[in-house]
Amino acid sequence: MLVSVIIPCYNVAGFIDECLESVYGQEHKPLEVICVNNNSTDETLSQLQKLKLSHYPDLLILEESKKGANAARNFGLNHATGEWIQFLDADDLLLPAKISTQVTTIKKNGFSGFIAASATRLKINGEKFTYELQEDDPYLAAFIGKAGTTCSNLWNKKWLIKVNGWNESIQSSQETDLMLRLLLAGCPVKFDTNSLTMLRDRASGQISQSDPSGRWSQLIFTRLHFLKNIQEHYPVVYERNQQQFCTYLMSSLLTLATYNRPQALELYKHMKSASCKPAAGFGISRSKAVLLKVLGFPLFTRLR
Repeated sequence: MLVSVIIPCYNVAGFIDECLESVYGQEHKPLEVICVNNNSTDETLSQLQKLKLSHYPDLLILEESKKGANAARNFGLNHATGEWIQFLDADDLLLPAKISTQVTTIKKNGFSGFIAASATRLKINGEKFTYELQEDDPYLAAFIGKAGTTCSNLWNKKWLIKVNGWNESIQSSQETDLMLRLLLAGCPVKFDTNSLTMLRDRASGQISQSDPSGRWSQLIFTRLHFLKNIQEHYPVVYERNQQQFCTYLMSSLLTLATYNRPQALELYKHMKSASCKPAAGFGISRSKAVLLKVLGFPLFTRLR
């Protein structure tokens, strides 16, 4: 089973060596490895060319001028010939058994969809954090960010093509956007609790380290959009998870309000139409949930 590994590369000259070493060290074979240089201004392109000449003659190096990792991922996807797709950010690493473990699951179950897998984040200070999965309900898992990550998951190419790949208009919440679109299209999912992907924080150059207001706004907007679709097309799913959907969104709105209260109030207007009554959870205590119900979101954020 051919797996295509697609790596967007933007100013990662100091990381790409280790990244590719982890890819070519995979137990699973065969692999098709595609690096997509995306307007790098450092030595990324020349480093890729050196590595191709010295170590990896089959490495495919592409260039995408449209800015953004999503554009680079889609460009690589359009050139990939593998049945399954492994996306990998150039500063992250795969442990040797990552792809083989997930391919075994695929073969054992005759599965076609996406594998939602755990991952471990390595912080700059050396601390490690492993992401939990929510295996009970894939819709809820994707909604609350517990259905794996871009790099820990393994994706079936046919399903990616069916939903038109990555959304190139957004810079955050892109994996949630993709997973919810896949689920709404009927794509099946299997969970893999093995943490075989290492996500490495960088001192600079990551979207998660900048523009918190924009990032939280996109997180909320993405989920509001799909909440409407879930309510319309999968009412049973919506009813089963309504309170958790609502509480997660309210918690996110409260965080956004600390950065940009007017934007939080604007997004809250859309949330009101969903008859949202938050409960305790996702950082909201019971007392805070009661106050939100009594005072309402606008007054609560003004007084706190």
